[in-house]
Amino acid sequence: MEKSVRRQIERISRNAKKTKEALVKQIKADKEANGTMRLERNFSKTQLYKLPHLSKGIVEKETEDMMKEGHVFRKNENGIGYCISLDEVLTIYKRRNIPTFRERKEDPIIAAIANLKGGVTKSVSTVSLAHGLRTHPSLICEDLRILVIDLDPQGTATLLLSFEKSVGEVEDTAVQTMLHNLSKKELMEECVIASAVDGVDVLPANIGDAFIASEWEKFCNEDLPNINPYEVLYKTIIEKLKDEYDFIFIDNGPHLDAFLENTLQCVDAMLVPLPPSNVDLHASCNFLERIPLMYDAIKEKGVEARLQTLVGFMTKFDAKDEDDLDARTMAKDMLGGNLLDVNIVDSKAFEVSAETFDSVISVSRKNYDGDKKTLKRIQDNVLSFSRSVFDHLKHLSEDK
Repeated sequence: MEKSVRRQIERISRNAKKTKEALVKQIKADKEANGTMRLERNFSKTQLYKLPHLSKGIVEKETEDMMKEGHVFRKNENGIGYCISLDEVLTIYKRRNIPTFRERKEDPIIAAIANLKGGVTKSVSTVSLAHGLRTHPSLICEDLRILVIDLDPQGTATLLLSFEKSVGEVEDTAVQTMLHNLSKKELMEECVIASAVDGVDVLPANIGDAFIASEWEKFCNEDLPNINPYEVLYKTIIEKLKDEYDFIFIDNGPHLDAFLENTLQCVDAMLVPLPPSNVDLHASCNFLERIPLMYDAIKEKGVEARLQTLVGFMTKFDAKDEDDLDARTMAKDMLGGNLLDVNIVDSKAFEVSAETFDSVISVSRKNYDGDKKTLKRIQDNVLSFSRSVFDHLKHLSEDK
């Protein structure tokens, strides 16, 4: 490479870093100014009446008893009615002895959103699902705790869950953490990052992770000689954190690499996004066709898979488009009852919310530069999709 070309690409590299940092700084400033760094879920008493296991009589009794015990509920800005927080709702459920998911179930459910075709909304689906499970009204009583493990070096899930971790060389990425074999305390205090939605955390990714994948066995043999390189994810992260979470989602890049093979080994469920376009659906069929071969390959490497189910779901779906409906029919013929009934619809709302480094659930209307009715419709769609996934997977963990 000529020196002049080298100087050129180094200059572009420096400018790219500065531009990325400026974008994050701008978004952070806007969020702080609007008070939207975190999503706060608040409820009126009337809204609580409609939640599972609650009624008007129960809510009135429990809130009255809590106030007698000294608890102070925040009033609405207009001074009329109460603004009840999510924590306060969970307290009411606890007072009613309604068991949460983790109190009923033996283990967390571990799932991967996987497809070797790029651009099929794997990361967006992962983040939307994580936030949707936590915020769906009918699932609040479950008090679901969710961890997203980002193993895609592009770091899209990291960007949408914790945008400040998308800048610079992040040392405590999920991949680096796998190799360090830290204690549970170190993982929770130094590596796990909170998202904008309370109860949803992320182990981040960074572009530097891509260089590790190509020499995975070498790094594992040096740092973890007593662990099979293809069960490192389970042994060094999931096994240590499983008591902290109810669902663990793993987001992989579109590559058959050591990260995906570690994922295949440890998941209970594989969720496969299926966009309806001919090119995407054809590539997705290629992926589904080769899954048995991928599992044969990791078995030959000395690890046993935990997979219990494979589920497909349509993404970028337009119910008014005849071609999309035909594609769904083909997907139904292929997957049968393993195709979810709820589709993730095609909408620019996902792109618009991502402009502020948010999911469609965590984005604030103050920061959303688009049609608010469309945003509400897509949020409802994501919530319905999340509930469908929950109903499909909840049986994978045995009751205590």
